[in-house]
Amino acid sequence: MKTVKGNGKRVIAVFEDPYCSFCRTYRKTLLDLNNVTIYTFFYPILRAESETVAKNAWCAKNREEAWNDWMLLGKEPSKPAGACNFQSAKIVELGRSLGVSGTPTTFLSDGRRMQGAIGKDRLEKVLAELN
Repeated sequence: MKTVKGNGKRVIAVFEDPYCSFCRTYRKTLLDLNNVTIYTFFYPILRAESETVAKNAWCAKNREEAWNDWMLLGKEPSKPAGACNFQSAKIVELGRSLGVSGTPTTFLSDGRRMQGAIGKDRLEKVLAELN
């Protein structure tokens, strides 16, 4: 999922599991950022139900709204009405190839990886270093 805030100049990629409590905290931080492009990978690794929630959010008419509603409000995304191609196996394979063993995991545009729910001040400082 691609989210652009402001000019989108700063770019990060984040792996999140829908049942990760740290991811929920981190999602709030991410939404407070400006001038950033966030690529979110729905990374269903924590529970069997993770795949269902991730797929339903991916297949929603508005992915971003469905994901944020779940992560921030606990509002489960509706089951898709029709067929939907959510490629969770490919996302999990990508994450594992990058060494993602927990969520949230953030990758910066310079290749650095950061584990956990990073605070806004620290994240802003790291993002400022990229420019």
